[in-house]
Order: sequence, then structure tokens, then C-alpha cells
Amino acid sequence: MSFDPHDVREDIPLLQDDEPPIYVDNACMTLKPDPVIEELNRYYEQTPVCAGRSTYRLAGEVDEAVQRSRATVASFLGADSADECVFTRNTTEAMNLAAKGLDLPTGSTVLTSDREHNSGLVPAQRLAEGGVHHEAVGSTEQGAFDLEAYKARMEEGDVSLVSLVHMSNLDGYITPMQAVAEIAHDHDALVLADGAQSAPHVPVDVAELGVDLFAFSVHKAMGPTGVGVLWGRAEILDEMDPLVAGGATIESTTLTDHELLDAPGRFEAGLQDFAGIQATHAALTYLEEMDRAAVSDHEEKLSRRLQEGIEALGCDVYGAPEAKGNGIVSFAMDGLDIHDLAVVLEDEADVCVRAGLHCLDSWFNARGLGGSCRASLYAYNTMHEVETILDTLAEIRTAVAG
Repeated sequence: MSFDPHDVREDIPLLQDDEPPIYVDNACMTLKPDPVIEELNRYYEQTPVCAGRSTYRLAGEVDEAVQRSRATVASFLGADSADECVFTRNTTEAMNLAAKGLDLPTGSTVLTSDREHNSGLVPAQRLAEGGVHHEAVGSTEQGAFDLEAYKARMEEGDVSLVSLVHMSNLDGYITPMQAVAEIAHDHDALVLADGAQSAPHVPVDVAELGVDLFAFSVHKAMGPTGVGVLWGRAEILDEMDPLVAGGATIESTTLTDHELLDAPGRFEAGLQDFAGIQATHAALTYLEEMDRAAVSDHEEKLSRRLQEGIEALGCDVYGAPEAKGNGIVSFAMDGLDIHDLAVVLEDEADVCVRAGLHCLDSWFNARGLGGSCRASLYAYNTMHEVETILDTLAEIRTAVAG
């Protein structure tokens, strides 16, 4: 099946302008297609009521929509059961729920890599308050996950949880999660994967990956803001504590005690984002109806051309060489602050890139770097846009050189 990004662009309202922006900040958030927007509007216009609390028809329709979306998420991840899929606000909340909800032994260690998003790193660090240690496995000289160093650390013992980013938001580097999980399980450790970047770009099968918990955000997968997912194996979720308890998480209470619901209900406290959850079905269905292999090939061609063009201009490109083509390019230009570079790109060609540390403060700080400009591509980006970015960078480079 062939893939044409213009077919997707026709469904994106923002890209219907006569001169649309060149939006390449997709690692932060993707644009929303018409079916997602329509589903959001449908909730507010036709069924703007609570789910899980009432028996009247409108409430029942929202109940059905929530369960449909949960089933869609399960299918999207290759999960055994929809009840293994917990709705959260985003990946950050899902990662915190996993870290704090697991009853990790005092004195044990949580391992991360040295390229974790703050949403994976900080929850691991904060476990020290409960007597759980944190250590980071370094990268190889080429910037890849050091599997041998990881294996050696696991053989030392005391690791209870391995928490790793699946696809890096720095450069698109993909951690060898299957090998990581196999080694972890050989040493009786659990594996938590931060799939915020991977789930929108590559097919994910949690059983094939071998992980125990997997988190991602729907807003990076053409879906609405305010909805994330924590998938976990049923036997693990059954033993986890909720991050927040109260309304909608309780089977029953007395004045002195309470009984929590089974998963996923015990983790979804209070009124949920029913509009966003309802639209999650539309977003993931939209993705699944595309030829995802063809989309991946398209993104690879764009990002390889972009990275090679930026390198040819003499700019610094950060990350692992083997990540080239994975959809994310982080770069800097000598003589121009990264934030100024982002502003000029927008002023000259309406290019939307992100400039800063990308919630990877620890990675940049360890290398004495002040951050980068990051261009991250998706299904609706085109080669014409890539060439426009490169032409504009060349003009900026000439102007800076004086």
C-alpha cells in the first residue's frame, strides 16, 4: 500500500490554510485530524455527562464510549485485556503511578539509562524517600544504551525495577527493550517502558517487548490532550496502590476503612476527561487505518534527508548515529543561540521547532550543553517542508558567518 502525506494533511484543519506553518514539533504534540475533533465535539454536544455513575441513557452512552476506547488501546498495544489499560492524564502521570504504586523493597535499586525524560528520571529519584536507590546505566561512546554495562549491573543483584525510555525524545534512538526485559526477568526485576515516543511511531506489542508496564500519551498519537495510558500485566496492577484515591476508585467504605476496586478502576480517581477518552478511539483507529510500515518509511526518508542536510551545513547534531532516520533531529548552530535560531526559523519560513532541553536536562547537563533545536517529523510532513527548512538554515548560516 502506498502512502501519501497529503492524504493526512487534508484531514488536519491547521494545514488547510493557504500558507500553513511547517510544524515539526511532533515529539511534543501531534496535530489533530478531523475525526478526533469531531469526536470531542460529539461528546460536548450530544453526551456531556458523567460515566460510571448513573443509569440514564446519556450516561450509558458515555460508559460505552469509554469501554470502546479502552478496548481500542488494548488492541493498539497488543494487550491481553482492556482491563490492563489504565487511563491517566499523560505519560508523566503514568510513570509516576508505576513508580509509586509498585511496592518496591526498601534497599533495592531502580535502574534507568542516562538519557531519560524527566518523567522517567525524577519519579525514580524520588523513590529515595522510601529507601529505594536509583542508578543510571551510561551510554556507549556512540550514544547507544550500554547493554553490557546493564547486564553487569544486573548480575550484582538488588535491582527491583528497570525503568527505561523506549524511544528517546532526543534523537529517536530505540532501546533494545526485548533484551533488556529478558535480562531483567532473569534477575527477578520488573521492566517499565516509557513509550511516549515509540507508540505513535512504531507498532508496539507489549507481549513481544516482554515489558511489565508501558506508558504513553495520546496527544503524541494524533489524539486529544489530557489522556495517557499505563498498561500493566494484570497480576502487577492487582498489587499496585493508586496514586490518588477517592471518588470512582472505591468498592465500599466505612468510617474506618475502605476497599479499592479492581484495576483499572482503582487507578482512575475522580471525574475523568470523558471527551478526551472518547476521542482516543478515533485517534488510534485513525493511526491503525494507515499503513504504518509505509508511514515509518516516509518518516525515515524525511528525517535522514533533514539530518544529512543539517550536518552538511556544519551544524552540530546530537544523539546516537544509529538513531538517524528515526524521526527526530536535535541540532545547534555555532554563533547563534538555540532559542534565537528557533525564532528566526519561524520568522523566515514559519517553521515550528522546539528549542531548549526537551525535559532531558540531565543528558545535556552531563555534557555541558545548553540544549538544542529539535525538529521532529510525523506522517503529514513532506519533503518540500524538509527542503524549505534546509534552505532557510543555509540562509541563516550564511548570515551568521557574516
